[in-house]
Parts: sequence; structure tokens; C-alpha cells
Amino acid sequence: MHRDVRSLASTKWTLVFAAFIVLLFAVLTVWIYHKWSRPKHYEPPVLESFQLHQYDQFGNAIKDAYDSPNAIALTPDGRTLVIGSGSGVTLWDISSGNKTVLFDGQPGLSLVFSPDGTALATRGYNGRIRLWDWNQKKELASFAAAASEGDHASAHSMAFTVDGKALVSTGKGKTPTPGLVAVTGGFGEVDLWSIPAGEKQRTLTGHSNYVHSVALSPDGATLASADEDGNLKLWDTTTWQVRSSWKGKVETQGYGKQLLSIAFSADSKVLAAGAIFEVQLWDVASGKLTGTLHEDRGFIQSVAFSPDGKTLAAACRGSQAILGTEPGRTYIWNLEGGKGRSIWWNPDPYKWVSWVVFSPDNKTLVTTTGTFVRRWDVSAIPW
Repeated sequence: MHRDVRSLASTKWTLVFAAFIVLLFAVLTVWIYHKWSRPKHYEPPVLESFQLHQYDQFGNAIKDAYDSPNAIALTPDGRTLVIGSGSGVTLWDISSGNKTVLFDGQPGLSLVFSPDGTALATRGYNGRIRLWDWNQKKELASFAAAASEGDHASAHSMAFTVDGKALVSTGKGKTPTPGLVAVTGGFGEVDLWSIPAGEKQRTLTGHSNYVHSVALSPDGATLASADEDGNLKLWDTTTWQVRSSWKGKVETQGYGKQLLSIAFSADSKVLAAGAIFEVQLWDVASGKLTGTLHEDRGFIQSVAFSPDGKTLAAACRGSQAILGTEPGRTYIWNLEGGKGRSIWWNPDPYKWVSWVVFSPDNKTLVTTTGTFVRRWDVSAIPW
């Protein structure tokens, strides 16, 4: 009897010990995965760094008054960076370092260049879209689109069609083929406008919540849209019908589902979607999730492929937006080698990294953090 009791007790502790070992192994496995799947920190050379000034009505910089960039865009030749902020739009000539004001007094929330770089479309809180000859600082057209609503002022994404010649055309017939800007519109909508007339040609519906981002594939065949609920839709630009629709595989951890940013690879075959704690890579043809790039800082605000398609950058808000602890980071992944690096230089720990954009030669990356704009030499990253 006593022997049976001792045997049962021994068996019980053996099982407890075995369960402890299994749990310890699981914890170590998760720790090792998170330890080695996250990008390693590296700080490449900073080529330029400056704070974005506020400007007066005459275009003069106001001393000790700074502004936070809402959006940035590079000309196709990479020579000029346009910065949209709460007080207007600034042009930065990268070679000379000169900064001039395109317009002030009206927020620039979204910016996009025409494919040939001659025209610039801007959009503010009031939803008004303005088309510019930015070289001459001349407004070519202005028309009203959907205004922002409440906390969803970030839904101001725009994308030109790829045919630069069509920009001066109103398109053909009632089908909005070339000559359009795709703009996130009202609740769950994507509107199509003729340029430069500014006439609404069509409204694409099907999203169940706010559309945060739109992107047009470099080959011009597909428009992608992403919404608050983590849904992705691909639209055929010849018919403007939905080609496919996916539900993003979002690791929410209780912080929402939204996809805030999307971008196509240069060959139009891969769509990157910025979620929470990760960037998802989707195969455009099959609609399959082919990879997940992990980070540990919070919301992915902006994603960008390098023009050669070998590198992906992401701007992360930082977990201060969630937990009130960590600043934002810029993440860079080498897609060929499956490696990643995080760039972090943030003098203000309560400001997130908001935008990333590559130069046409793949060698530099421009980021915005708080009131700072920085240009990094990413060709120096030791993969």
C-alpha cells in the first residue's frame, strides 16, 4: 500500500517536472524566435538632418518654430523632396540644401507626384485636392474631395495612374482609364477623379470601414486599397472591378486590425502591408501571404520598397502609441537575404517615425521623426 502511494507520488512529480520542462522549452523557443527574427540595430551614416520650420505668410522661416511632417514625396529623379506639414508644403532641393515654400497656411496631409515629376497633387484636412506645377509654384487646378472625419484624418492617401501623358487628359468616355488620381474618399470608399478637370468619374465601394491607403502597381494594372478592418482589395484598372479581396493576417494583440500603409514592389508582384508589429508580404497573383517581417514597436505607419526591389523599409510609430514606453524606429529588411536592420536616432522619445522613402538609386533613405527630416546612406548597411 505504502509502496503504491510512493509510486503514485513519484509519478505525479515526474509528470509535473516533465510539464515544467515542456513549458520551459516552449518559452525558450518563443524567446529565441523573437530574439533572432527581429531586425538587429544598426545606425548608418546620416547625410543630412534638419528640423522643419514653420513659415510666415511671406514664406520666411519662423525662428524656433517647428512643424511635424505629415507626408513626404520624392520627385522621380530624386533631386527634390516635398514635405507636407500642418502649416503648408515645403520643397527641399537635396543637392543645394535650399528650402522654399510651395504654399503655407493650409495643411499638406498627402502628396503624390505625377510619374514624370512635373505635377504634384496635394491634399489637406478639408479634403481639397490641389494640382501644382511645382517648379513654377503655380496652381493648375483645385477641387473638393471628401473631408476628414474625426480620428480618421490619416485617410488621405493618393496615387496617380502611371501614364504621365494621361495626366492632362480627362480619360476616354465614361470609363476612368488613364488621367486619374485614386483618392481615399468617404467611409469605405475610393473615389476616382479626372485630371485636371477634377470631376468624379467613379466611386469604388466594398470596404466596410475607412480606407487608409491606396497604391497603384508600377505596371499600372492594379490598384490596391487597405482599410481599418485589415482588409485588402485589388482592383483591375481597366474595368475598376475587384480582382481579388483578402483579409489581412493581423497580429492585433488587442490593439486593432487596421492596415495603415501599403506599397507595391517594383515588378508589381508583391504587395507589402503595414500592420501592427509586422509587415505582411502578399503575392499579388495568388493572393497568398508569402512572408511576415516582424518588429516590436507598434503601428507601421509607412512602408516603401527600394526601386530595385531588394530592400523594404518601414516607419514604426513606436509603442508609446500603445504602451507609452518606447520611441519609434525605422526598419529595413534585405528581402534577398531575409535579414533586417533597424535604424534608430530619435532625440525626442515621444515622437514616432512617420514616413520613409527611397531615392531612385537605392542608396539613400529619407525618414521623418517628430519635427526632423533625415537622409541616410543605406548603401553602407553591412548585410
